[in-house]
Amino acid sequence: MMEVVELEKLRMPMTITALYILLNGLVTLSPSMVSSVYGYAVQDRGILLVLSSVFLGLAVLDWGIASNTTKYGGLAMYVVAGLVIGILWLLWGLSSHMFTFRNAGVPIVINLVLAAWIWSARPKS
Repeated sequence: MMEVVELEKLRMPMTITALYILLNGLVTLSPSMVSSVYGYAVQDRGILLVLSSVFLGLAVLDWGIASNTTKYGGLAMYVVAGLVIGILWLLWGLSSHMFTFRNAGVPIVINLVLAAWIWSARPKS
């Protein structure tokens, strides 16, 4: 019973993560949205479409985990790993001057907050 209660703590951070990833997927459907949100001029619409599909697919997966944390809550640590990979890649792009702070700063902070929130909500067994 304690495990179920502990897994329920993952519902909110996983839902917020799913919504954040969904918004990224919707933004990346449009080069003009990417430009206005991230200040990044899109050079290749095809890559943007692929990126959007990855975000939208991941949002569905995250939503599925959030919808039934009792059954799928164990997968949340893999979501944390994915968020950390995103942080590392954004830092790499920032440090090699592929991105400006406007491009990468806010997503780094959001990913960091979500990863820490999910990590802190995990069952402590």
